[in-house]
Amino acid sequence: MSFQARYFDGLQSKPYNVTLELTREGLHIRWAQGHQFWPFKEIRIKQEPVLPLDGILTCQSDSSAARLVIDDLECWDALAACMPDRSRMKLVLRHSWASVLFYAGCCVLALTLLFAFMPVVLERSAVLLPESYMVKLGDDVLRDFQRWPQCKTPEGVKALDKLISPLAQAAGIETYEVYVLQDRNFVNALAIPGGHIVVFQALIHITDSPEQLAGVLAHEIAHLKQRHSAKAIMRDTGMSILLRLAFSGTNLSGDVINFGDFSQRMTYSRQDETEADVVGYQLLLDAGISPEGMHEFLEHTRRFEGKHESEFFAFLRSHPYSDDRIAALKDRETSLPYPPALTEEEWSALRDICNPDHLHRSSRF
Repeated sequence: MSFQARYFDGLQSKPYNVTLELTREGLHIRWAQGHQFWPFKEIRIKQEPVLPLDGILTCQSDSSAARLVIDDLECWDALAACMPDRSRMKLVLRHSWASVLFYAGCCVLALTLLFAFMPVVLERSAVLLPESYMVKLGDDVLRDFQRWPQCKTPEGVKALDKLISPLAQAAGIETYEVYVLQDRNFVNALAIPGGHIVVFQALIHITDSPEQLAGVLAHEIAHLKQRHSAKAIMRDTGMSILLRLAFSGTNLSGDVINFGDFSQRMTYSRQDETEADVVGYQLLLDAGISPEGMHEFLEHTRRFEGKHESEFFAFLRSHPYSDDRIAALKDRETSLPYPPALTEEEWSALRDICNPDHLHRSSRF
């Protein structure tokens, strides 16, 4: 009868993986480099296997620091059966109520601390989500945008690239894609995992200047830069997503998410929104674009907060407003002069990017 265990010889910290063979006289401990025999009469219990602890045995005739670690309860039962009657009781598990209560108390304390610090733990764990998973998630979301035609007038696309490329460069984002979708009623812009930004036609039409639109784009790029979508995923799914990634890698084919799910689950916290404003504001400065447009747009939407009939309702629902956001920007106001972000001709071309002659339904989503 043989079992597996770990043997510490007392000379080195690393254990040997050993095979235990039980005989009538004692316990044979065998490993690749050696062998030990422990007579039953000399075996002593150093620690009983009360979960979650392993059992530990020592032997009077072996090194004083040598020990045998056994995590197999069947091995303990077999060992007890082979022991002489006078020693067998030493190996029978004795359930200590004090030990049970101690470990139960530890579990309660651990759970209390876990729930108390869960929001912080989850957000810090967002860095563990691999970029490959975020890219896959973004591709799944984008496929659901096929219902809207893409707007792609050459002059409009060129003007949009002139507006957003310095912002992406300031953020250190090398790979990104921007999609303008035709919808005159849906005022919104979204940062989607994987480096995608979706802007609806109605949002472009409701901005009064290229600087205001640049403020919105800077805000969305800041969400990508700060990986806020990963934090939102962790808040929504908890640690389950990390456990699934640990066992299945990035192959989460069952996690296909559509736009409706995305808008519900990717709700940023007020802290995330404020951070995106502050980071986006700095991106505007670094890109040489007047940051006043961001402040103007927030002030513009302020009047519609809480009004479901407002044309801004969709935007406000996915970008919750708070006084802290405007207050944070007021502390950063600057009076420095800036050149226009776009010429009048370029701004006109960007507002006309959804010209019916240049609509496009792409299978890229």
